[in-house]
Amino acid sequence: MNLDFGLNTILYGPPGTGKTYNTVNYAVAICEDKSFEDVKRENYSEVLGRFNDLKKKGRIAFTTFHQSYGYEDFIEGIKPITDENGNISYEVKKGVFKDFCEKAELPQDEAINHNAEVYIVRLNVKGNGKDDLKKECFRDGEIRFDWPENYTGDYMKWLSAMKPGDLVVSYYDQARNIDGIAMVMDEEPVYDQSKISFRWTRKVNWLIKGKIIDTLEALESEKFA
Repeated sequence: MNLDFGLNTILYGPPGTGKTYNTVNYAVAICEDKSFEDVKRENYSEVLGRFNDLKKKGRIAFTTFHQSYGYEDFIEGIKPITDENGNISYEVKKGVFKDFCEKAELPQDEAINHNAEVYIVRLNVKGNGKDDLKKECFRDGEIRFDWPENYTGDYMKWLSAMKPGDLVVSYYDQARNIDGIAMVMDEEPVYDQSKISFRWTRKVNWLIKGKIIDTLEALESEKFA
């Protein structure tokens, strides 16, 4: 990631020193994988517009915490419910913080097809997970392969079988770690003559990139946190 600050960042100071103002810049920087300084140099009204769009999409949540919050409001608590006949029942309801945490789990986007086919790719030529090809794919929203233009073998059939909405997982190494999860965006492969090498491409949207995930641990916890 290109972040130049920690994800757990506390902004502090007396009223009027720009805490809320800069929260917008920090939140947009995180969502867009940019440095804080790069976002801060942009026109603030444009950044605020993107901030509000991200809020509508559910990627950013903003609330004001108060010292009167109890555990039930913040984490989880039992709340009374009255039906139309006046009968009272009780149910466990999530607090503000727990709701934030659950929404941050991946994937929560309604556009994701949870019945999609999943494909595994190796984008690291040397097998070390850190080469330029992978960086370019993460940057440009692609997966790329170095086959001849007229190639029609089984691997091309495999690449062509991917449909929009299918998921692609990027190997980090030869073991059980991955470092990217993406959604296929285009209808079919394209042979891109503008590339120096690895010209066969598919356009993808990287939902996770550059974060090393132990797949066994992730499956045991049932989430990619």
